[in-house]
Amino acid sequence: MRKLVSLFVVVALTAALVMSAVAFAATKKVGVKGLAFAVGGKPTKSLKIKRGTTVKWSWSGSIPHNVVGKGFKSKTTSKGSISHKFTKKGTYTVICTLHKAAGMTMKVRVS
Repeated sequence: MRKLVSLFVVVALTAALVMSAVAFAATKKVGVKGLAFAVGGKPTKSLKIKRGTTVKWSWSGSIPHNVVGKGFKSKTTSKGSISHKFTKKGTYTVICTLHKAAGMTMKVRVS
């Protein structure tokens, strides 16, 4: 009986740890500065994150933008946001289709 109770406790604790990890998954914020994606107010061409991280792109102002990546696409607006959770390892290209020629692209590297 003790072994059964001990096993139940281990299973319950493991499930609780998994659920808390999912509930507290990280969110990385990306903004827009001029015609570039920006993290912390600084233009960036790449972002390194861990698998399971959600990236939220937000922008506002008079210039319309959009955010397009594999499996997600925002509306084209002058004020908006979109979030995407990266669940698989790899390198993903994200662009603003309106300003791609101006270099508004970034790589999201998921480890």
